[in-house]
Amino acid sequence: LRNPWRFRFDAIDGAAYLCDVGENDFEEIDEVLPGDFLGWPWREANLVVSRPTCPEPGGDGANVYKPPIVAVPHGAGATAIISAGMYRPVAGAKYNWASDYYGTYGDVFYGDYYKGYLRRLKKQSGVWITPAAVPGQPDATNWGTGLTSASDFLVGPDGSLWWLKQFDDTFGATTGSIHRIRNLDAVTGVTPDAPAAHALFAAPAVFRAATEFEFALATPGAVRLAIYDIAGREVRRLMDGTRDAGAARVAWDGRDAAGAPVPAGMYLARLEAAGRVERARVIRLR
Repeated sequence: LRNPWRFRFDAIDGAAYLCDVGENDFEEIDEVLPGDFLGWPWREANLVVSRPTCPEPGGDGANVYKPPIVAVPHGAGATAIISAGMYRPVAGAKYNWASDYYGTYGDVFYGDYYKGYLRRLKKQSGVWITPAAVPGQPDATNWGTGLTSASDFLVGPDGSLWWLKQFDDTFGATTGSIHRIRNLDAVTGVTPDAPAAHALFAAPAVFRAATEFEFALATPGAVRLAIYDIAGREVRRLMDGTRDAGAARVAWDGRDAAGAPVPAGMYLARLEAAGRVERARVIRLR
């Protein structure tokens, strides 16, 4: 990484969708998981960069790295790229977006602080693409415009994408405001596309003594929540039964089914509810 500005963690797989401001030629969006090498200082996006005072081991271009999911040349309107993260719907929310914006993967959104556009990426067959324009979109490239000085984004409990505008369009002092991008087709308390199970969250995601998992059900039903190690072995089952609709919190003390402390490392929590599977990664420290 060179100069990351904003990033958002996906609540399901823990990936960070991160915008890295380029040095001379490109801005980039990276999908970051533990252990990823993104190429800097020998790559700027997909460009091989020669560093005479810090040469790349094995020679220029010799090393494998994880490429960005999108790279925007500076001459194509990129100044200071910013991540809006991955869109995931919220259980029971009134203004969840249409299901075209999420599936196995949610769509990733990114913008530019000074240019004010918002763009959309969709993962298809393992490749991130710019999908076809939707009705109302200003052009084939930009999903939205007019978001100058956007400094942060978050999907709210109503299913809308909320964003923070640091300044008005004159960039005057103390002129910030909060806005939301709302689904105007949503007219009922629960949209047809609303999931029956809320994404699984872990807090803290990196812990020593204990962590807590949170999710919500739109309707009553069977729930199974278990912890697995990186080899896929079940370490402990935290919940296996029926629950009423609403939010739920379950603590894990870092112990296995026999009550012994588990080794330090990465673990996967898997929630099965309402025909859906949600996942969250946690890391236990020594």
